Amino acid sequence: RGTICLNLNMDPIEPQINEVLLRQNGEWLYFSNPHQVISAQTLEGVIPALSEIEKATQVNGWHAAGFLSYEAAPAFDKVLQTRPATGFPHIWFGLYPAPRLVTLPEPASPKPALTWLPTVDRDTYNAAIAQIKDHIAEGRTYQVNYTMRLLTDFHTDPWNFFLHLARSQNNHAAYIDMG
Repeated sequence: RGTICLNLNMDPIEPQINEVLLRQNGEWLYFSNPHQVISAQTLEGVIPALSEIEKATQVNGWHAAGFLSYEAAPAFDKVLQTRPATGFPHIWFGLYPAPRLVTLPEPASPKPALTWLPTVDRDTYNAAIAQIKDHIAEGRTYQVNYTMRLLTDFHTDPWNFFLHLARSQNNHAAYIDMG
């Protein structure tokens, strides 16, 4: 919808609270100094928050960077069911001036070794996969994206960890510090 002029910033960066680093079209955009932060902890607040974000970007020419959580789906259609969100907003967006184009620094320390553990046991997993196969065979669905949660003890610097992830999975990435 127009041209954005970005200043190339080669200085080392480390996003602070309410700042966002976002990869778009192979470049890293750094959103800092938000004019406003809009978030909603309840499903009822999701649609009004989106309306407020849309209005602020249109009226003020601000840039919105943030996220809409998976758990916000029922705000758009009550048929959609998710687990309740606990302590995490359904929506969080900062409203910013134009972002700066930046280069990511090298990680400051080696990538930590993490041991990820599933939250479902093998029998539960096998039963779910068998049920999915039955539904497909009976024509009730043609595709299912089965997901499960993985947990780990995480006692490392999140920025340094992100820098390692960005190097290995850098097609789609964002770093958001909500404080």
